[in-house]
Amino acid sequence: MSVVITSKTKALRRAPAILWLLLQLAGPVRAAGIADPAGSCVQISVVSELPNYTTPWNTGQLVRHRGSGFVISNQWIVTCAHVVTGAKFITVRSERGAAEFGAGVAFLAEDCDLALLRVADGRFFDGVGAVPLGRTVRSDCPVVVYGYPNDGNSLAVLAGKVSKFEYQTYKYPGSYQHLTFQMDVPVTVGTSGGPVIQNGAAAGVAFETVNNPAGSVLGYAIPVGLVNRLVQDVQDGVYDGVADLGATTAPMVNAALRQALLPEGKQGVMVSAVYRGGSAEGALQPGDVIAAVDGHALNNFGKFDGDGRAQDYHELLDEKQAGQTVAISGFRNRAPFARELVVKPFPHRGRLVTNPGADREYVCYGGMVFQPLSIDIFNTFFPLSLSARRFLDDYLDSGIYWDFPEPVILTEVLPDAENGNKKNFLYEVVRDVDGVHTARLADLNQALNSPSPMHVIRFCDDVRPMVVDAAQAVLINRRVKNAYGIDNDVHLVARDR
Repeated sequence: MSVVITSKTKALRRAPAILWLLLQLAGPVRAAGIADPAGSCVQISVVSELPNYTTPWNTGQLVRHRGSGFVISNQWIVTCAHVVTGAKFITVRSERGAAEFGAGVAFLAEDCDLALLRVADGRFFDGVGAVPLGRTVRSDCPVVVYGYPNDGNSLAVLAGKVSKFEYQTYKYPGSYQHLTFQMDVPVTVGTSGGPVIQNGAAAGVAFETVNNPAGSVLGYAIPVGLVNRLVQDVQDGVYDGVADLGATTAPMVNAALRQALLPEGKQGVMVSAVYRGGSAEGALQPGDVIAAVDGHALNNFGKFDGDGRAQDYHELLDEKQAGQTVAISGFRNRAPFARELVVKPFPHRGRLVTNPGADREYVCYGGMVFQPLSIDIFNTFFPLSLSARRFLDDYLDSGIYWDFPEPVILTEVLPDAENGNKKNFLYEVVRDVDGVHTARLADLNQALNSPSPMHVIRFCDDVRPMVVDAAQAVLINRRVKNAYGIDNDVHLVARDR
């Protein structure tokens, strides 16, 4: 058996003078910052590979796209994670330079759609300034968005204003919620990763756009606070991730609910779920009411007055580094309590989401192809079995992630004279092999390669066992590998357990 394991838009030289004059008249004089942010902007060209889940042993389709970025201190380039995820080859060109230089991903923060790139050739930075990172975003000052829209080579400079702040789910990867701010500036293809400048400093990173029902196009940006948090996080050379409470809360809009859980006149949000292995485990429980976070009193929607606007309490967590503490006070059965939690990331939120950059993992055994269950797998093989759909729907809320952090699904039975009956088990989730629990694909691979003449595979929602003759499985694998051009019958990705 052969095994492969791998580890895991003419260039506008400066903004038109009239634009800068208007910006100066529209808002306060800039604080100490960069005089011309255009000189720090970077066009990023990426070649990436789309995963092939139907025949995972084959190379996926190569695609080319572009994004934007900007240089900050330490000669890092800030961009969006979705611009470079899955990249096989990256080149960058500064707005002041004519040549392209190779670049690599230094840190990928998929949980907040940010990335830091490195360029090894120091000549890239000749004449390139660094954009200072601001501390916050103000809604009463104009912003300017820089980027290379529509995959063009010309730098676009668009002025606008901040219209609102919203705590919402980021489209990429689709499972994490963070603060965003909305602008009356479109963020078109190619602009993602470009800087949003306010008062001479980066106030955020352009990353999404939406078509308003009224017909206007609105852009969204990642606030600079998350960029600052990322830069601080990686000072030790390792990206830990954004801190997560490891719990779900719900607004208390029902008067009867408030009366049951809160003393008269008090406000807060109710804890609806506490996830095993999360920061709140052992400190909070469903039915608790969180009334204050780090001394900030919450209303019944989880908001508090801060920074000139109503802020969501999760913003306080987004500022934390792994290992720091957060003070929570509230009520349990109407009685007050206070807790100090050590916060940490909760990676299970992103385990099953679409990840175009993930290496394809599979095990081909006896002509059967097993892969880790994910949203990508669901979209590829829809409709799946009820079992697989249940795992996707209930992965977090039912605690499936704890026993099955990487659910394994049978995605294909390759045609062969000896394995036709196995198709009855397509798209089922593996529970165990020979009585050994299958938490991950690596567990399945290990069990199927244990010395046993027969292997019994059981599935989560099917009482029927699959019995496989080990010697016959070897012969089938030889035939299907030759017939379907499978060089390696196992491909696993090394990762922390």
